[in-house]
Amino acid sequence: MRGRSRLTILGIETSNLYLGLALDRDGEIVFDLFEKIPMRHAEVIFSRLEEMISRASLRFDKLDRIGVSIGPGMFTGLRVGLAIAKGISYAWQIPVVPVNTLDALALPYSNLGYPVVPITDARRGMVYSAVYNGDKRISEYLLLSPDQLGDIIPPGAIVIGDGVIRCRDLVRNLTVRIPESVPIAPRATTVVILARTSKPVSITELEPFYLKKSDAEIDHHKKDET
Repeated sequence: MRGRSRLTILGIETSNLYLGLALDRDGEIVFDLFEKIPMRHAEVIFSRLEEMISRASLRFDKLDRIGVSIGPGMFTGLRVGLAIAKGISYAWQIPVVPVNTLDALALPYSNLGYPVVPITDARRGMVYSAVYNGDKRISEYLLLSPDQLGDIIPPGAIVIGDGVIRCRDLVRNLTVRIPESVPIAPRATTVVILARTSKPVSITELEPFYLKKSDAEIDHHKKDET
């Protein structure tokens, strides 16, 4: 294994309608994909991975670490990303680091001197959120209705994520900072950054981070009740 400062890290981000892949070699991003593929992660992710590995003149067994987003987010996409990470890890004994989606979304804004509040669409009229001060999370990971956002967002906070667009009218009535181009989803490059400084886990511990039941589980429960 190479020294800590010389790592080749694969980042996988599949928590939303976009597919994010990134490759960091010795601290330099050499591949960065951010592609909108609604509900098609399973169809395209491996071909994009193979393209990335080929362009970088790399082999999967030469990876030092994998960072993968674990949610909260779109259940189907998360499962695809985790399955790929587990498969590569198992085949080539590559350590895997789980990365929370909200942490990854907030990180690029952590050094601007304001609280940061990522807000992402949880469907069924709800949003995911958390509050950050610098690079420290100062709240729980939250599942909220949009009208509860005013209770958690500090005055002057930077708000980001696709939930800001979904709740635009409500958010604009708060004293917040909205970037001119609102980032709607985390990038795999940020997943890589967090994976570099975080601890790998066993693939048996690698699970999606859920704050609610999936639609499939809800539908199954409803059928059981009828």
